[in-house]
Amino acid sequence: MSDPEDHRKLHDELEREAGEMEEAGDELGEDTRAVRADWEQKQADEGVPGAEAEPEDGPVVKRREDVEPEAEREPDPEPEA
Repeated sequence: MSDPEDHRKLHDELEREAGEMEEAGDELGEDTRAVRADWEQKQADEGVPGAEAEPEDGPVVKRREDVEPEAEREPDPEPEA
């Protein structure tokens, strides 16, 4: 690929791909902002079950060990070969 025309074609193709990627990134950013706004609106609405705002000290994270005592928990399934 030492031909200047080949380099030009490669350059043009890479520029086009970069433009497409930038456009896709911008669209993703817009989607993210819209989803975040929707979620915050739902958190503010007490009529939406499961969308309560997180407590000031952060989200409540329950580990499996905290929910089921070890003796009562089903064993994890063996991975298939």
